[in-house]
Amino acid sequence: MEKQRRGAKFYFKVLYIVVWSFLRIGAAGLLLIFYVPALFFLMSGYYSSKEDAERYKHYQPQNPDVVCGMISGTVLEVPRKYIMLWPEYEGKSSWDKDSVSNKKGCDANLVSLGLTVSLPGFNVVSASDYFMGQSSSPVLDIAITPLIRQEGFMRSRLDALTGVLKGEILEQEGGGYDEVLELFFVERRDSVFKDLMNRYYWLKKNDEILIVFECYRTRVSTDFYSCDGSFLLGEIGAFVKIKFPFGELERWQELVWGAKKFILSKVIDKE
Repeated sequence: MEKQRRGAKFYFKVLYIVVWSFLRIGAAGLLLIFYVPALFFLMSGYYSSKEDAERYKHYQPQNPDVVCGMISGTVLEVPRKYIMLWPEYEGKSSWDKDSVSNKKGCDANLVSLGLTVSLPGFNVVSASDYFMGQSSSPVLDIAITPLIRQEGFMRSRLDALTGVLKGEILEQEGGGYDEVLELFFVERRDSVFKDLMNRYYWLKKNDEILIVFECYRTRVSTDFYSCDGSFLLGEIGAFVKIKFPFGELERWQELVWGAKKFILSKVIDKE
């Protein structure tokens, strides 16, 4: 009996050691499972923070009241109240989190700059009225981008819009010359809504295309509702697009020359 009792104690002791060892190994395994990934993420965050700090250490906040940058080497400084969204500087897109590291300021290159004014006085538009579509005056949106090529650029643009480029065949109607607007025009079927015909106007002088307008119809009534105009601003090497209600087309000269004057008034001396 005593021998059996000692044998039972021995087996119990062995079982205790085995179970205890198993629990220790399991605990160590669980610790590795949870601790190592946590340590990895903590260290990753640490090094990422160091990288971000290094990446952004040269970033300097800009004057919140103005936007400044260069278009083709010409410096523009515009009160931010004329800008509804944001300027695009050379580098990462504004939708990229790393865009904060883009060079900004008067010595940084702008990829695009959008301005918004009310007509006819080129005045400030309330942001809330603009985004709610409740502006009491017609609105003119102006987009400025650097010009890569000047010679033949507007001719190529007109050809692309009207389908002439590369001999593309398309349906056109109603071409001619508008005596009132003093512009040539043609209509082309919309590439998406085949039941609509957009209208294209252009100003031509000495066989050179100077200005192009693209006017769009609504699907509800097929009336025209808005136009995009485009032209070159050689003084600063820029390509300019303007967007306005169709009803303002009759004073297109005032819009174009006014936009040019407004943009040039924002040019500052780099010195």
